[in-house]
Amino acid sequence: MVIATNRRAGVSLLECIVAATVLTTVLSVVTSVVFRVGRLWTDTAHQRLAIQEVSNQLEILSQLSPTELSAALEDLQVSSAIRQSLYDAKLVGVVKQDEFGDRVELELTYPAGRPVRLTAWLDVQTAAREAR
Repeated sequence: MVIATNRRAGVSLLECIVAATVLTTVLSVVTSVVFRVGRLWTDTAHQRLAIQEVSNQLEILSQLSPTELSAALEDLQVSSAIRQSLYDAKLVGVVKQDEFGDRVELELTYPAGRPVRLTAWLDVQTAAREAR
């Protein structure tokens, strides 16, 4: 009976080594996934903030007359909340005129994410009234 116990002791040690290896592998994979998901949530929140900022600015700009619009585009700046959240964010706006009509294009860029671009068509009736 003593001989059978000694033969079993080596198997238990091998089982412990295999279990520790599997546990270490699973923990490293789970930790990696948790950090990636956290980074993804942060990137998504930044992208959402950028879209909201561009949308808000575009809403304001699309209501202006053409002369007010050109002056507003020269002084275009991101809001203070975005300045705090998105490092080195820059907002650029351009008025384009072509066969599709007059429109304002805004683009917000920041180093940690993809640029956000939105376009709004200008009210043709307002521009015609001001031209008179």
